Amino acid sequence: MVKTSNDAAAAISADTELVAAEAAIEEASTFADAAVSAGEVGQGAKHIDRKELTAEQRGQLSREMARRQRKLGQYELERFYESAIVVPMDIKLNNPHIASSATRFLGLTDRTLYLVNRFGARFMSEADIDATREAVNKKIQRYEEEAAQALSQGLALTSEAKKENPDWLSPVYTSAALDTGFQVKTRDTVRLIKALRVWDQAILEFATLEFNDSATINQLETMRVRERSMFLDINTQCIRTIRAFYKRRNEAANKRSKAAAAEEQSSTPA
Repeated sequence: MVKTSNDAAAAISADTELVAAEAAIEEASTFADAAVSAGEVGQGAKHIDRKELTAEQRGQLSREMARRQRKLGQYELERFYESAIVVPMDIKLNNPHIASSATRFLGLTDRTLYLVNRFGARFMSEADIDATREAVNKKIQRYEEEAAQALSQGLALTSEAKKENPDWLSPVYTSAALDTGFQVKTRDTVRLIKALRVWDQAILEFATLEFNDSATINQLETMRVRERSMFLDINTQCIRTIRAFYKRRNEAANKRSKAAAAEEQSSTPA
């Protein structure tokens, strides 16, 4: 009798976990779609083809998308996950460009990796989970490496330039562009936060060089564009992951539905 009771409790627990998994994936899919939408609204809305837009219209579309991503990303940074294991971290970034990258993309990356860690085994094979993690990890590693390289180059140039400039100027930020707490749910997100800080410092180094006529605005802009492109690449990989997750979730749900229908049909008297 005790065994039967335990089996029933386990079944209820499994069903509850499945419902939670499906709801989390559904919500993540909606979030991801909203983040990359070109502005289409409602089911059946006509797709907006960027190639058919003027340069001015494409620019406006990109600005609108960035605003939407910042709004969604800020919500995710501030969100509280019930019963999740987290590492509370403070995120303080001075450069507005780097802060925008963090606001737009960090939350979705953390959510994606969290979903894979928590629910991946329900819908994916172990090999698929490893491949998914590796795909995101490679892009994060590239982002880290380029941040470290940019900072190292900036520090080396600053050291040399200071020797020839007795009137060296040391500019500072008047305030932080982003200063918030975040409940980090995966270790790879910790790596990203550290890399964001390195990019932030690297840009200040090159801005200092520019103040002292030892670098150009173009060099700064190239660095900003490079950072944004690489974080966007991570974000795109996360969206692919969520969409694949959502597809697997739907396939599993359809399979269960067909099995239930077949069982019901077989148990129905002729």
